[in-house]
Amino acid sequence: MRADVVVVGLGTIGALTLAELSGVPGRKVVGVERFGPVHSHGAFTGESRVFRTAVHEGERYVPALLEARRLWKRLGAQVGRRLLLETGVLSIGPSGSAAIETTASEAQRFDLPHEALDHAELHRRYPQHDLDAEDVGFLDLLGGGLRPELTVLSGLEIASANGAEIVVRSPATAIEHRGDAMAVITAEGEIVADRVVVCAGSRAAELLPQLAGLLRVTPLSLTWFAPHHIDQFTPDRFPVFLRDRGSSHLFGVPTLDGFSIKASAGDLWGNSERLADAPTEVDLPTLERIAQTASWFLPDLNPEPVRVSMHHDAYASDRVPIIDSSDDGRLTIVAGLSGHGFKFAPIFSKWAATLALGELPDGYDPQLYGLDAHRPCEPA
Repeated sequence: MRADVVVVGLGTIGALTLAELSGVPGRKVVGVERFGPVHSHGAFTGESRVFRTAVHEGERYVPALLEARRLWKRLGAQVGRRLLLETGVLSIGPSGSAAIETTASEAQRFDLPHEALDHAELHRRYPQHDLDAEDVGFLDLLGGGLRPELTVLSGLEIASANGAEIVVRSPATAIEHRGDAMAVITAEGEIVADRVVVCAGSRAAELLPQLAGLLRVTPLSLTWFAPHHIDQFTPDRFPVFLRDRGSSHLFGVPTLDGFSIKASAGDLWGNSERLADAPTEVDLPTLERIAQTASWFLPDLNPEPVRVSMHHDAYASDRVPIIDSSDDGRLTIVAGLSGHGFKFAPIFSKWAATLALGELPDGYDPQLYGLDAHRPCEPA
């Protein structure tokens, strides 16, 4: 098969990048995916993701998040789906804690709509949360939840409608430079293209030797619990939340299915050098610890998960994604999204498509995201 551009990996970034590239007239664009369309094996799955504009990770991300929010709403309107759930994001922690203070500082600096809640107001408005005496709240009014599976489906639908060819259940086994072209080797044969975009998530380092040592695979678990009073956990009464309590962390999303809420601890297993070495299920002692934490934070939850899933993502050493192109512009890489790439998906996919077309994206900083800006990870 011959193409102008091949996108390898059709998770979130891949699907949206394929949609972007397929909208360029006169180009043959092919997407390659090792699993089926909108599968359950990647980092994107799990019903919902957290979206914030005020982030404690630092001010460098806020402008990109504001643009991402605009693009999320535009994409939702384009496909007629509610991809962004505008519930706000409630951060809870001790007064004066670094996470609360940094988030509040970013909101003030960028004039982001928000509410600062003292202990009494936090308890009055959100009694679902068990609070410590020093706890306060910060409500990011532009934040909320995102629907990952619907997003990937939407990207693939747009790409297909634009004429892109989507090849599924066809693992890419290698990517090679072939003189003035690229070759993607799959189980079914080769696809030769002018340019290739690799968005292979936790498998990216297996395909690209230049990523060796720069990424570690991190398992991420998700859990859902059934409250006794589900009416207290609807999106209009219970915002998406992030919470630190002692050494415990919990994040969650209001009910989307009418009987359960997501309440998850996330990263509890450390890192692996290879995806094959990462655990594929949550062991019983860890599950019991998550359940104890969830019911401690939210006492109305029945303390036994009704659903559990294990996922994985590739983490860079400083948790800054790798987004870059080769010197000849024929290979573009998006990798190491480090557990917080989904909220940036409309931005990162637009950058990837622009780089693949040989142009420099607006807002893209190669000194931050470029391959050479990343140091090797510590041994797993």
